[in-house]
Amino acid sequence: MPAFDGSSAEALLRAGETPIHAVDPLVRRSLPLQKSLDGRQAVATMGQAEWSRIGLGDAGGARVSLRQGGGSVTLDAALDDGVPEGSIWVPAGLPETAALGALFGPIEASRAEPLPSGGGAAESVVAAPER
Repeated sequence: MPAFDGSSAEALLRAGETPIHAVDPLVRRSLPLQKSLDGRQAVATMGQAEWSRIGLGDAGGARVSLRQGGGSVTLDAALDDGVPEGSIWVPAGLPETAALGALFGPIEASRAEPLPSGGGAAESVVAAPER
């Protein structure tokens, strides 16, 4: 994998973790655990600079399309200024992020259309999970 140099205005670095309820087959198959706050972590979290650059605005239900390693996914977006500028926090080990590449590496992000009302998207910007 090529080194991340961050010199491009379009370049973002993916960072993340494997959430606690995605680490082994027993917890991954437990519906109560997956429905808990710790189980709902398929969210792309970024700071204000990336939020603005991608054009997510201040509307609720913001979603982002991510492309990495030949795969692409669309996730809810969360604003968290604890995420360093030039990076985006995307968890691994989840069905929603399985199509992406390496947990740490270059990633492309763009604005995606929000889900229609009643489609399951949050009414406001999703709160970032505690790290």
